[in-house]
Amino acid sequence: MSAEPKTEAGCVASDYVGKFDGERGEPGEIPGGLDRVTYRVEQADGVERRTRAPIAESDVVSSELFGDLDSHAPCIDLDVPAVLVPSSTPGHSHLYIDVPMTWEQYEAILTALADAGVMEQGYYRASKLRKGTHLRLPWVRKPEPPPPVVLSAPRPGDPF
Repeated sequence: MSAEPKTEAGCVASDYVGKFDGERGEPGEIPGGLDRVTYRVEQADGVERRTRAPIAESDVVSSELFGDLDSHAPCIDLDVPAVLVPSSTPGHSHLYIDVPMTWEQYEAILTALADAGVMEQGYYRASKLRKGTHLRLPWVRKPEPPPPVVLSAPRPGDPF
């Protein structure tokens, strides 16, 4: 029994669910604000080859970030219905993934997100205690913070 030949990435052909098919349109901006690596995808003789390329010549965007060789920012192909709703806190979001799962499965996802710094540790701990995550409904707003207390500088002769 011979082993399946490996691709450049070290995967065997059966690791791929399908082949990459795509037609390049006009380049736009990559969602998010980070400088991600992009690749041109070519296939020849049933082998897929991915080569780093400028965005205008690329077919896919990677989780890899330019600069640090071991730096990634998630960009994930979800194979399930999901919705990302902006939070009332600027730059934050609420993610709804429509897949039923056990608490143990969900806890594993929460642990990975918290360990990676994607989720605040306090929210993670509270969610574990509650055995569930809780989000404000989109129409419920956080209360406005109280106005700052203005302190004046001590005046000459003031005992404090």
